[in-house]
Amino acid sequence: MIRFLEGRRIAWASFLMLAFFVACAPLPQDPGWPGVLHVPGSGDAEASLIVVYTNQVHRVDAQTGEPVLLPPALRAVQDDDFNWRVESCANKGNETQFADNWKAEYFSAPVLAADGQSLYLASFEASGGDEAIQWALLASGEVDFGDCLPLAAGVLADLVRDGDTLYIAQLDGRLQARDLADEFALRWQFAAGDDVWATPLILREAPLCHHESSASGDVVMPLEQPLLILASLDHHLYALDPETGAEIWRRDLGGTVASPPLACWRGEQLRLYVGSFASRVHALDAANGELLHEYRTQNWVWGQPAVDEAGRLYVADLRGNVYQLDLELREIWQQKIADEGIRAAPHLLGERLLVAARDGQIYLLYTDDGTVSFQEDLGRQVLTDILVIEEAAGGNPLVVFATTRKSELLRAFQLDGDRLRPLWVYDGG
Repeated sequence: MIRFLEGRRIAWASFLMLAFFVACAPLPQDPGWPGVLHVPGSGDAEASLIVVYTNQVHRVDAQTGEPVLLPPALRAVQDDDFNWRVESCANKGNETQFADNWKAEYFSAPVLAADGQSLYLASFEASGGDEAIQWALLASGEVDFGDCLPLAAGVLADLVRDGDTLYIAQLDGRLQARDLADEFALRWQFAAGDDVWATPLILREAPLCHHESSASGDVVMPLEQPLLILASLDHHLYALDPETGAEIWRRDLGGTVASPPLACWRGEQLRLYVGSFASRVHALDAANGELLHEYRTQNWVWGQPAVDEAGRLYVADLRGNVYQLDLELREIWQQKIADEGIRAAPHLLGERLLVAARDGQIYLLYTDDGTVSFQEDLGRQVLTDILVIEEAAGGNPLVVFATTRKSELLRAFQLDGDRLRPLWVYDGG
């Protein structure tokens, strides 16, 4: 079980009780979840997955599910051939000691550095020291403690790198932009009114909402002015200038926003579609934050919406319902498919919609009416968003689920017609 700071434990427990009594949402059995990063293959190196969970970092071969062996001289834990443990900044200057009381805990997925050979990790909590951003070599897991940025609060949202800028959304509501070319120098900082759980969204271009019959063939259009969209537990969605951090607009949505919005062009208007804990789906004008449309769901919406080429939106809630809506948020169909809530964002696979419920039930739905074409029970909680890896040659994609059980930390499938075919299971225990 993740060890919380006392104040954070109280806040988390209060939030979960609120989820149960106010929204009738089932309480998670474990408040932690893994973060997963896909590392594309390059040269002789095969594509791999980096998965962080509790106090460990794992590297896994994406095609076989086999752990990637670390060189003996660089193993952080001497009796562990495959996984490394990243220590807190308190260990700086004493890198050879890996005491149990100096280790970090993780929620957020790491992000690759510009060189593609190293990565940045953000800790949720570090016992014996500060929460921190740390840098590690991808091939070995070796951590450079000289390149370590202490933080005032932990990180739950995934890190975002845009060129030489690293965006860090913290649990104290602060969003920092750090210069990776200048030893993490602070470029700017913005303070939201409450914790940030959602990954910041950088928008320099966006797809068309409906591109089934695009006359030009272009399905992506640039923005005249880049935007950074930040969602907070303070019920607000913020639009910022990603270069300066200046606030452009804010919109109170009446409930917590725990995932970034979906952005797409509706004609000449860039729209943001986002769900909230107010049991709503909202459509906003990205230029000014104006609320355009709203749709009421039966329960809280956590995951990011999805949109297909025909301009149909898909949303799931924490009561196990899936909705198909048009771009004006009018309901086309609604199906209750799961007994427990759906935390992970739904994902489109051609004419199928892939959904993972919190209790480990996974589903493929026909997009025309929402009926289930395939269902399987993973038997483990799925709280992390589904990772879908498209093959360069256009073959069937690899579908990876991260569970909260270490012995089945990753489960991989391949789309095979109307079903998912199991490929491998990674035991991270």
